[in-house]
Amino acid sequence: MEEKKKKLLLLLGAVFVAVILLTSYASFGNNSALTTTATTTVSVHSFPAFGSSTATVSGYSGAARVDIRSNSSTASNVVLNILSTLEANGTVNYIGSNSSFEVYSSKIDAYTLQGLLRSAVNQSNVIDVASIADITLPKNLTLYYGTYPIDVHLSSRNYSVNMTELMAVGSKVNVSVSALVTNNGSVYDNQLSVSINP
Repeated sequence: MEEKKKKLLLLLGAVFVAVILLTSYASFGNNSALTTTATTTVSVHSFPAFGSSTATVSGYSGAARVDIRSNSSTASNVVLNILSTLEANGTVNYIGSNSSFEVYSSKIDAYTLQGLLRSAVNQSNVIDVASIADITLPKNLTLYYGTYPIDVHLSSRNYSVNMTELMAVGSKVNVSVSALVTNNGSVYDNQLSVSINP
């Protein structure tokens, strides 16, 4: 009988160990339920839209390009004298000579410089001043996809454009607008371009 008890105890011990191993494998091992992962792709459809609008000039960069059109030595001398005087008093820095100058300043804006140079030369059609203008677009634009109008709400309204005929801050200017627009009328990935209408 002793031999039977021993075998029974060994069998019960083996069953106990097997149960423990199976339950620990089930709880810590591969007990995950069978799952399927599905990926849903939502595609944003964007399309080009074009239009025009009126924007407001809100400022200018600190750099301006001054060109003298007629190769007039008189106009060149006047511009050079004014720029030299402004540089001497710390208002501007400039490079260039004769008929083309790059002017840098944080104290005088490009529009004011244009007025100063044109009044000194006394001929506005001889001097061209160009600069990067900061402009503000309206909150809402109507752009066109072909002939189909799309109302676009702008989350960002401030843009910089190259301007060759400078206007006073606060002036209205006509601009062309092109953008990638989504189905819901928003600008896709901030893809909007603005240029000044001639």
